[in-house]
Amino acid sequence: MNMGTAPERAWRTTPRSPRAGAIEAASASPARFWSDVERSGAPFVDEVADDPDALDVTFVLRAGPASGPWTLADGVSPSASSAFTLTNVAGTDVWYVTLRLPRGTRVTYTFTTDVGLGAGRRSFDLASHFAARVVDPYNPRTISYPEQGILSPWGRTVSFLDLSPAARDGGADARVDRRDGQAAAGPVSVREVASAALRRAVPVYVYAPPRSTIDASTPLVVLFDGWEAVAIGSIVSVFEELVSSGAVPPFVAVMPDPREYRADDFNLSDAYVAFLTDELVGWARAELGVAARPSATVVGGASLGGLTALYAALRHPDVFTGAISVIGAVGAHRNGERDWLIRHYAQSPRLPVSLYVAAGLLDDDTFPGGLPAMLSANRRLRDVLAERGYDLTYREFPGGHDWVWLPEEFGRGIASLLGGPDRSVRPGSAADDGR
Repeated sequence: MNMGTAPERAWRTTPRSPRAGAIEAASASPARFWSDVERSGAPFVDEVADDPDALDVTFVLRAGPASGPWTLADGVSPSASSAFTLTNVAGTDVWYVTLRLPRGTRVTYTFTTDVGLGAGRRSFDLASHFAARVVDPYNPRTISYPEQGILSPWGRTVSFLDLSPAARDGGADARVDRRDGQAAAGPVSVREVASAALRRAVPVYVYAPPRSTIDASTPLVVLFDGWEAVAIGSIVSVFEELVSSGAVPPFVAVMPDPREYRADDFNLSDAYVAFLTDELVGWARAELGVAARPSATVVGGASLGGLTALYAALRHPDVFTGAISVIGAVGAHRNGERDWLIRHYAQSPRLPVSLYVAAGLLDDDTFPGGLPAMLSANRRLRDVLAERGYDLTYREFPGGHDWVWLPEEFGRGIASLLGGPDRSVRPGSAADDGR
């Protein structure tokens, strides 16, 4: 087992910022305060005395005093937690909150008045919720997501906090746009696979070397959320770099896209696992030339997709040699039972599968619907897998619940599971902590 684990400390605490006094003094002249912010930019970043691993980040928002309450949302707080409610400087349009974050953090954020992601409402319009989120006009770094036409979070812009050393030294581009790399995305096509298990056709994004080079040694990677992986994560560029650098041998990747069925497909669904094992893998053999028993078959996904990847490996170690879970919702309920997957890994005989599990240090919201906090759940899973003696690479990175770290982590996971034993530093080890 290989675990590169950061110290298990609390992040996203809300200390009183050393700037709080100056911000509260804005009550005397709010216009001057905002003029200064326009020149300096936001959010404000301060060192923390006697804590070299941490930075205090103060987010500021300009909004009418009666417009709130406001809180942080998107990657830094996917459930729009009330724990991060902004304080209003009385009688002004100045709102602020300070979070203590790990050095090296990269995460998206916006502001919203929908505190708690619709908690307590009889009906909830997710599209309207996302449309009402507000970007930070004083932060030039943004991420623009392309439009899919189905999933409401896409087709919008979010603010991007980058505390990496390069960004803090002024070496990073001010604007981050995942679409920029698509022209050179490499060999990818979109196919459809008819599924009797799901009773529909499933769009599948395919990455493959020339068919004449595919043989029994060619691994197969099944990666979920194909449209997001390609259009948002530029994942094919990650694949190309892995192969061209020699980190992994050439492989075939099939990336099914659940579209509007995601919540059902990725919620510990036996029908979806049947689609993967009985239909998709067989289709890859027949249509792409993948061997009946390739050298390795890896399944991976993020959030509910990470849960599903681990579930597929649990149910079918005869098909999957490894699984990748990034920001996985591994504590999800089944039949009212929390941590269902974790308990079943604990109670099952140790399976002949290798696992790569990565969690964000900022990804620890409890959602209004009851989905357990993800970082805490991933730590519970890590402890179970360690006790059971699994071949495990476990990582925690300074990010949240968004796509910022996912391409990198999927790449690390693929390298970990396909790269072989001859690497001097395995992704996820203490010598490669991602900071």
